[in-house]
Amino acid sequence: MESTLFLAGGFLLGCMHAMEPDHVATVSTLILRRQKLAETFCLALRWSVGHSLTLLALAVMFLALKEVFNHWDLSVAERCVGASMMVLGLWILYRQWVRPVSSNMESLHSPRAGWVLFGMGVLHGTAGSSSIIFLIPLTFSDSAGYVLGYVFLFSAGMVATMGLYSLVLNKLIWLKNFSLHVHRLRGVSAVLAIVIGFRLLAGTGPG
Repeated sequence: MESTLFLAGGFLLGCMHAMEPDHVATVSTLILRRQKLAETFCLALRWSVGHSLTLLALAVMFLALKEVFNHWDLSVAERCVGASMMVLGLWILYRQWVRPVSSNMESLHSPRAGWVLFGMGVLHGTAGSSSIIFLIPLTFSDSAGYVLGYVFLFSAGMVATMGLYSLVLNKLIWLKNFSLHVHRLRGVSAVLAIVIGFRLLAGTGPG
C-alpha cells in the first residue's frame, strides 16, 4: 500500500512540476501562436520528452554510480538552463519586434522550435528542483524496477499536464478576443523567460 501511494505521489509531483514558472515560460514562448492543435501539442510534447528522457538517463546512472551523484553540483546545470532561457527569450523578442516574420514564414520554424523545446527539456531535466524531487526515491530503494517505475510515473505526470496546458492554450488562442492579444502574450512570456533565466543564472532560483 505504501509503495503504491509513493508511486502515485510521483505522478502527482510530475503534474505539479510541469507547471513550474520556468517550464511554463519556456514552453509558452514557442507555442503562443495560431497553429493547428496537433502542432501545439507536439511542441509541448517535445519539451516533456526531452525532460523525461533526461530523468530516465539520470535514474539509470544514479543506480550505477550513487557515489558520483552524491558530489554532483546541480547549480552548474541550473545556470545553463538560466542562460538558455535568456537566449530563448531574447530570440523571441527579436523575431517579434526587431525582425518580425509573417505567419506563413513562422510556420516554417515549427520543426526548429520543436528541437529547441526538446533541448530545453533536456536542460531542465538536469537542473533545479526536478533533479532533487527525482532523486528522493533513489535514496529509499535499491530496486531498479521500483526506481524506474517512480521516474516513469513522474514523467507521465509531466507529459499529461503539459499536454493539457498546450491544448487549453491552443483553444484560447483561436478565440477572437483572445487572439488579438497573442502577440503581446508571447512578448510577456519571453520577458518572463529572460527574468527567470537571469535569476537561475544568478543562483536565486525561479521564486
